[in-house]
Formats: sequence, structure tokens, C-alpha cells
Amino acid sequence: MPPQTAVALHETCLRADCVREVFAVAEALWRAGRQRFLKDVTIVLPIDYTAVAAVELACLVLSEGELSEAAADLDLFLDQVTADPASAERFIRSVRSVVRRVLPKASAR
Repeated sequence: MPPQTAVALHETCLRADCVREVFAVAEALWRAGRQRFLKDVTIVLPIDYTAVAAVELACLVLSEGELSEAAADLDLFLDQVTADPASAERFIRSVRSVVRRVLPKASAR
């Protein structure tokens, strides 16, 4: 496999991982009606703002549909986040970190 193909495949996989993580978190929060708890997340790292924004957009997509303006916005947002592989990996870790901070607050209420 040529090096460019391997790099493109890795970037595609990273983007797919980002999409999967964001929607898994958004769906869990949305189904439980807990998406409003995203506003209560303590921001630890600057990337956390990005993670929260992506999950909020994904919650909008879940409520408005795949053809909504929010879906297009999320698609562009994720294109930007995954443009740099190192940034994409930090983003995935941040999404996971954010959800760990949201769910205990959500389940405690």
C-alpha cells in the first residue's frame, strides 16, 4: 500500500472514530434527556470546548434529523477537527473525558 493511501486510510478511520464517539455520547445523553448537563461540564483543557460543541451539535442532529442545518454544521466541524490526526486523537479522548464528567452529574439528579 502506498504511503499516501495508508495516511488517507488512517485519517478516514480517525474521522469515523470521531463521528462514532460524538454520536454515541450524544445519543446516550439525548435518550436520557441529559444533554442540558453539557453546560455544567467543567472545562479542563481547551479541546474540551470543541468536544462539548460537537456533542451539542450531535444532539441537535438527533432531534432535528440528518438533513438539518445542524447536520451540515457538524459535518464541517468534524472535518476541521479531524484535519490533523494528532488533534483528532486528542478530540476523541476529550469527548470521552467530557462524558465521564457529564454522566455522574446527570445520574446524581
